Amino acid sequence: METHAKRLGRWLPAVLLTALLGWGCASVDDPEAELDDVQSIYDRVPSQEEATPDAEPVAAPEPAEETSEMPTWSTSDDAAAYTLKVGDGVVIALRGIPTPEQIECLVDEWGTISLPLINEVEATGLSASDLAKKIRQTYIDNKIYKNISVNVLIPTRYYFMQGEIRHPGRYQLVSAVRLSQAIASAAGFTEFANGEVIIKRDGVVYKEVGNAKKLDRNPQDDILLEPGDIIEVKRGWW
Repeated sequence: METHAKRLGRWLPAVLLTALLGWGCASVDDPEAELDDVQSIYDRVPSQEEATPDAEPVAAPEPAEETSEMPTWSTSDDAAAYTLKVGDGVVIALRGIPTPEQIECLVDEWGTISLPLINEVEATGLSASDLAKKIRQTYIDNKIYKNISVNVLIPTRYYFMQGEIRHPGRYQLVSAVRLSQAIASAAGFTEFANGEVIIKRDGVVYKEVGNAKKLDRNPQDDILLEPGDIIEVKRGWW
């Protein structure tokens, strides 16, 4: 029988080899454990998206819209079609007759115009369409023509905006326009306007308005403009 020392001699190398292999596996497991710990720490660090609270995007301000369109006019009762006055020029076309004619004339100092065969016709206070109807009816009533077509054209007229107004310049007067409408068509006052407005007509001061910013409270200052009027908006000194 083998002695105890011999048996121990045979098994001791195997025991030592097993222990060495066990330590080697532990040395391999340790880096993985450390990596797991690092990964765990990394997972606990918030990402940039998580760390930054959600913020609503700030929209860029839209650019101010420029007013580049030509002014439009009201068709209310007190802004009807332009009516003729002394000194206005008109072009009258007579059609549908044996000899068609186109006549250019001025409204004279008595407020009338002269036409072939019917002499004088009252024109002041009438719009172009009203004058055309009146001329046509006059020819028919006087039994000069049984049928006639009449067109009346009024040459383009303008008024002028200047001073502390956002869009100064020349504006076409195609209907009756009040001071408040003219100011609105020119995009309103600048920040330097104090509200004082001077209306010049035929080269002289026709009217002074102390505060055109309150025309709704002072309708007597909201006058009708005439061709050639110059509206000057004054600057405030403060």
